[in-house]
Amino acid sequence: NFEKITEPDLSLVCKYPYKLNEILLRKGTFLNPSPYKDAINGFTSLLENEKYITYIVTQIPRESKYAMWEKKEWLSKYFPNFDQEYFIGTHKKYLICGDLLIDDNPKHLKEFTEYRQDRISVAMDHLYNKKCKYTYKVRNWKEIEVLLKNLPETQQCSAPSCSSAGKLLPFINFPFKNGKFKKTCKECKLVRI
Repeated sequence: NFEKITEPDLSLVCKYPYKLNEILLRKGTFLNPSPYKDAINGFTSLLENEKYITYIVTQIPRESKYAMWEKKEWLSKYFPNFDQEYFIGTHKKYLICGDLLIDDNPKHLKEFTEYRQDRISVAMDHLYNKKCKYTYKVRNWKEIEVLLKNLPETQQCSAPSCSSAGKLLPFINFPFKNGKFKKTCKECKLVRI
C-alpha cells in the first residue's frame, strides 16, 4: 500500500528489490496509475492560469524502454490539453530553470532549493518525506490550489544585478502549455524560461 511506504528508496524496503526493478522495467507499468485525488481539476486549472508556465519534470527509470512513452501516453489520457513540449524527463530536477517544484521525493525537494536558494519547493505529504527539506508541505491538490493563490505575485529576480521582482514560474512533477513560453523581469528584462 503506497500510503504506508516510509522510505523514498523503495529498493531499501522491498523484500525482493530485484522484483521492484523488474516491475519498473515492465511494459505497462506507467500507463495505469490513477491520478492523485483532485489532480485532474487542480492541474487543469493550473494549465489554464496565464500566471504560470507549467512543466512536468519526471524521473524516468534509466533502463526502461517504455517509461518515457508510457508517461506521455498517461498524460495524454488525463490531460489532453497539456503540450508535451513542456514534458521533461531527468534525474536532476534541480537543474531545471524554474521557481517552484511540487514533488514527493526528498532528494529532489532538497536539491532544488539548495541549488538556488530563492526557489520554492512544495512537498506532497507522504510518510517517506516527513523529515525532508522543503518550503511548503501540502496533503492534496486542493491545498496546492490554495497555496498557489496565496503565494506572492512576484519573487526576487535571480539576476545578480537586479533588485526588481520577477514573475513566479512554477513547474510541476509527474503525475500531471498553455500560456507564453517566457516571462521577463520588469526591471532587468531577464528572461525566465
